[in-house]
Amino acid sequence: MKRSFIGWVTGFFLVVAMAGFVGGGLSQACAEEPVKPPEEPAPPEKPTWTLQTDVYNQYVFRGVALSRDSAVLQPSFTGAYKGLTVNVWGNFDTSEKNPFGVQKRRGPRWNETDFTISYTYEVIKSLNLTAGFIYYLLDKNNSAFDQREIYGGFGYKLPWFEFGFAAYREVGDFPGTYLQWYITRSQELPWYGMSLDLWASWGAELSDSNIIFPF
Repeated sequence: MKRSFIGWVTGFFLVVAMAGFVGGGLSQACAEEPVKPPEEPAPPEKPTWTLQTDVYNQYVFRGVALSRDSAVLQPSFTGAYKGLTVNVWGNFDTSEKNPFGVQKRRGPRWNETDFTISYTYEVIKSLNLTAGFIYYLLDKNNSAFDQREIYGGFGYKLPWFEFGFAAYREVGDFPGTYLQWYITRSQELPWYGMSLDLWASWGAELSDSNIIFPF
């Protein structure tokens, strides 16, 4: 009877010890592997639309001044979705004095509208490739023909600035190539979402026609 009592007590403590061991193991496992809440799916990308107007004291296109002694207004409308961008841009001269115009006319004139479509693709992190097409709808006083360009280039973002290169090829009536290298930096300002944008570029015009660049 004494042996049975001792065996029963020993078995009881063994069961309690095993239960404590299993319970402790489960508690430790629960502590080490907390239940993660389900991740919310990323919101679907939506198209963006931008409308803006820039005001300058002169219209300069690729180093050539196309206005004198007047303010120019250049409205622009842009839509973008998943790398695809479309843009409509215009130039309104408040008192046109184009030194390269067919006629030396004066007065306010809407003399150019540009249509651009492009696609940008991120090849690797911070490196983007872009290709596009531009149609220049020009006033007949500035050019007898409209112009059409295809272009391509790249941009690479570093922590403090971005640099890139682009090549434009005129495929219309005045064949030629324009090359552009650039470096830019955008600094956010602490007021109303404003930013300070700095830009420097160098370009070269390789024209196949002496009509556009006779010098």
